[in-house]
Amino acid sequence: MGRRAPDLPRPSTDELEAWLRAQPPHCSYTGELLDIADLHVDHIVPLDRGGDHSLSNLCLASPAANRAKGAMSGDEFHLLLNLVGSWPDRGADLLKRLRMAGAGFSR
Repeated sequence: MGRRAPDLPRPSTDELEAWLRAQPPHCSYTGELLDIADLHVDHIVPLDRGGDHSLSNLCLASPAANRAKGAMSGDEFHLLLNLVGSWPDRGADLLKRLRMAGAGFSR
């Protein structure tokens, strides 16, 4: 935590450890069961968008969900997941579609 906002207050190690122990071991975005050795602590509101390091702004996420979320807020990412999840293929061809669309812009 804190690569981009080192001046923001942070929870103590003890507070963060207690928070981690109290969290259900599931990704906040996808609901998938997380392996304690491979989970991310994500900022619900990204630091770049005014978020902070408070425990109320943190959640557990799978590495893939955290990378996909990027600079979106948690609410924005949930909306995107719900939209893609409503498609008949549940987004299976999303990357292929985006690459094909992007090829048209690179000319």
